[in-house]
Amino acid sequence: MQKAHKILTYTAAVLLLVAFGICLAGVMVGGAQASRDMQADLDEGFARRTAAAYITARLQRADMRDGIAVGEIGGIPALILRERVEGEEFVTCLYAHAGYLTELYAPAGAKLSPSAGEAIVLLDAFTPSLDAGGISCVLQSGADVTTLSVALRCAGEVHHG
Repeated sequence: MQKAHKILTYTAAVLLLVAFGICLAGVMVGGAQASRDMQADLDEGFARRTAAAYITARLQRADMRDGIAVGEIGGIPALILRERVEGEEFVTCLYAHAGYLTELYAPAGAKLSPSAGEAIVLLDAFTPSLDAGGISCVLQSGADVTTLSVALRCAGEVHHG
């Protein structure tokens, strides 16, 4: 009888240890998934903030008469920033292509292809538009959407390109 009691006690202890191990494994798997989800959210937020800062800096640099336009490149919405370098006019186009905020720098009047641009930062969608005081840009990374509004000194001179 005492031997049966010992076996039952040991069996119960082993079962408790196994149950504890299973619970511990479940907590670890759940915690790892939560950590991955949180990191993905942080990465998407970083991409949107980086894109917003980059676009703002580019807009402020181009903030001059006829320096900024909203248009398209290959049917994709784009900001078109104009500048003169040594008497020649160049354009910088900012747009979303293949999951990235993309920048393309070329002589004004050149035939532009969206795939020719340089990927800057992860960004799923980018939609610039004119508003009363400047430019608004909708930035989408994953399921998160941010609207960036930039007031410009040349706001009355911004046009559709």
